[in-house]
This record gives sequence, C-alpha cells and structure tokens, in this order.
Amino acid sequence: MKGDGHEEHPLLGHLVRDSASGAEGRLMAVVREGLPTHTGSPRSTRRAYIRPVAGGVELATALGNIEPLDDIQSRFGAAGHQQSASGPLPSPRTK
Repeated sequence: MKGDGHEEHPLLGHLVRDSASGAEGRLMAVVREGLPTHTGSPRSTRRAYIRPVAGGVELATALGNIEPLDDIQSRFGAAGHQQSASGPLPSPRTK
C-alpha cells in the first residue's frame, strides 16, 4: 500500500464491470478508506474507482464488486487472483 491509501491491484488500468450497478469502465484506483463508526473504533474498506470508457465521473464501488472484462480475464478470476490449472497462483513478492 502506498502512503496515500492507494493499493496495487492486478486489474488496474483494465476494463472491469461493477457487478452491483452494471457500470463498465477502466479500474483507475483501489483505495483503503477509513469509515466512521458509532463506537469510535477504527474501521476501513477497500474501494475501487472505475472511469467510464466514454469519460465522465468515476464510480466508486466495493472492491469485491469488480469483474474483469478484457483479456486479463483469461489469466485472472473474477476476484482478480491469477489462476493456474491447480488453482490460484501466489501473489508476486515485492521488495
């Protein structure tokens, strides 16, 4: 995760669909955002930001609502995890 809350994701820059609204566009960002709670205890959520292909205002949705639409779908499942014949591949390690 970067210092500004932005996270790396294998579908960044790829065409995706928001399963909740049906909206389609490019995944522009994945951000961990803090949420207020009635108890004051910290809580966060991961939000995905989709820019419509024709342009316009980016749509924010839960990261779990994202489905790949382009050629990356053959390499990644709906949750964005790389697939192999024996199941998901481990995430690459970063230094």
